[in-house]
Amino acid sequence: MSHLLTHFLFFCAYSGVSIVLFLLLLLSKTWRRQRAHQILAAILFIFLLVVLLYISIPLGSAIVQAILLPLGLAIPYALGPLLYFYIRLTYQPQLQLRKIFWHHMLPFFIVFTLASLPLSWWFYISPKALSQYPFIVSIAIMGMLLMSYYFYHCALLLKRFQRLVKHNYSTLSKVDLHWLNIWVKGLILFAVLDTLTGGLVAMFPWLEYIIYINALYLVGLIWYIGYFGLKQTEVFLSEMSTPASTDVSSGLTQKPVIQQKAQHNATPTQKQQQLHDLILQEALYKDEEVSLYKIAKKMGISDKQLSRLINQEMDTNFYEYINSFRVEAFKKRVQNGDAEHLTLLALAYESGFNSKATFNRIFKQQTGLTPSQFKKQAEAHSKKTS
Repeated sequence: MSHLLTHFLFFCAYSGVSIVLFLLLLLSKTWRRQRAHQILAAILFIFLLVVLLYISIPLGSAIVQAILLPLGLAIPYALGPLLYFYIRLTYQPQLQLRKIFWHHMLPFFIVFTLASLPLSWWFYISPKALSQYPFIVSIAIMGMLLMSYYFYHCALLLKRFQRLVKHNYSTLSKVDLHWLNIWVKGLILFAVLDTLTGGLVAMFPWLEYIIYINALYLVGLIWYIGYFGLKQTEVFLSEMSTPASTDVSSGLTQKPVIQQKAQHNATPTQKQQQLHDLILQEALYKDEEVSLYKIAKKMGISDKQLSRLINQEMDTNFYEYINSFRVEAFKKRVQNGDAEHLTLLALAYESGFNSKATFNRIFKQQTGLTPSQFKKQAEAHSKKTS
């Protein structure tokens, strides 16, 4: 191994290990309050083992390899379920895992107990036996297939939750977890890279240095999930918009039971008017942090009841409903002549929007015009009436 490659290897090792340990230290302050952070800590610990595993191979430490290589067989069986439940707990922090989590982790415990532990002991006694067990390859392949299966369901779950967020929040920038979607795709690419480089090294041992690509890429993934994972807050979704239970092993989703009887002595029209008046009187649409839960609390009803009112009785979702107030507020400001001394973007921000792109998209979607076109029409109408 060249001197330069040796330094590069130790750089990756130092970076990966130190980052993981630092992130675990930060997570230790919050994982008692947030179960999603407990799962994230387990994912990061797995990455720590993978980084050490990459280091042990080119360094040729037989004892370290005897411990880590068999353990590496079980890692794919754990990483998939852990990521799947991390996503679920981030979007549904109130979710009761109970036995379902351990059912999904059962393949990991089986492989760890029946394969990893015995092989570690055997390889420690006889390091040369490392290449004498072809069935190890089949265990690794099955693990990669199972992990890929979970990654696929993670991508589907993210798409589902990202759609449902619109039923609970009026601003999506902090709750859509777009970063996690990118990270899942990054993990899929890592699995492909690991498989390809592993196969190439097995056929052409002189290409062993290409595993440095994997090591560097993995360090990047660790940085990415650590940065965004620590910043991510829990996303509270209404019971109306989340599945009662989702089991990736069966692929079935049980729909929640919707209560048919109202618990308040008021007609749907009265409730709709109460909701409309509350949002206008308190200008709740100007608060970019306003959510279904906050408004339901002000109305004295459950978020499930408010979700049913908006989604079923009013045939819309919370995101579009609140943004319709913002669009109307902006239109009134323009019609009143406020655009003469304020920019359109400033008026949009004062109306409750938090980004130019979101404002332009929603305004065009709800009015069929761009903000500039609406301003020209308002000015032309003002001149005709004056």
